Amino acid sequence: MKESIKFTIALPAYKIQYLEECITSITNQDYENWELIILNDQSPYNLDKIIEPYLKDSRIKYHENKKKCGARNLVNNWNKCLELSTGDYFICIGDDDMLTAESLTTYSKYIKMYPNIPVVHGRTAIIDDNNHIIDIQTKKPIHQSLFEEMLVLYKGDRQFIGDWCFRTKELKKNGGFYYEPYAWTSDHITVFQLAINHGIINTQEIVFLYRENDHSITNNTSISKEKVLIMNDFEKCIHNFLNRPAKDTNDLAVKEILTKETGNYIMKLKAYLMAQSIASNIWFIFHWTRNRKLYKITSSHIIRSLLLGIKIKLKK
Repeated sequence: MKESIKFTIALPAYKIQYLEECITSITNQDYENWELIILNDQSPYNLDKIIEPYLKDSRIKYHENKKKCGARNLVNNWNKCLELSTGDYFICIGDDDMLTAESLTTYSKYIKMYPNIPVVHGRTAIIDDNNHIIDIQTKKPIHQSLFEEMLVLYKGDRQFIGDWCFRTKELKKNGGFYYEPYAWTSDHITVFQLAINHGIINTQEIVFLYRENDHSITNNTSISKEKVLIMNDFEKCIHNFLNRPAKDTNDLAVKEILTKETGNYIMKLKAYLMAQSIASNIWFIFHWTRNRKLYKITSSHIIRSLLLGIKIKLKK
């Protein structure tokens, strides 16, 4: 019997190295009611050679952008896939990531348990280039409010676009994914927007495998300047969410912590971004110093970033 919930898995494709493994992880699902939308962002690689054998499966649709979005406009790729989607729920993964074989079955279980909540977070394992697990996300409570989800980020737990499952109708009503250059903080803000009324659900099982490598936007130090500027907008967005009333006493306590720690959280993120750039090129220190007002940073933050940058450099 065909499962009642239909999932759309969106795959904006550009890199080729792990693409076959990525697609195979989707076709190997133990859940049948899904569609895969592959969007080729004018890749210079021969993606067709890898993708064409999979097109025998009618659930797989292959499209190519007429105009390249590139890394800077990655969110436009996400939203293009969203426009093409026909599923009840929407998952967007990278071309070097993978789903576990039970991923959609697990998501379906939680969606049926909590049908009024439009966002489900899938627990994630982080893998290296050889598919070895190098880290696992902390197991979180099944249900969290908006403020509790924000607190997870403040405490440093990493999250990725591929470990979220959105109700398609709500995501489209939201206007799609929130746009930021390089999709930096876009997934977080989008989740916050959809979690305002009902919060989020966390799977207790691992459903997503995020590949850590030097080619990811997270590790791209050449765009550190823009990413630090984006943090200023992210801070404004956070304050807008914190202006909302708490739902109960517990939520009020979490909100108070968030309000007190927002400045430190943002500065910690900025310091790490600056440290990454300094580790790649020590001369970045002069750029950050000259443009302190633009980036809303202080001399003490720059010194902290310098020391952290040296640590990062020594570890390489």
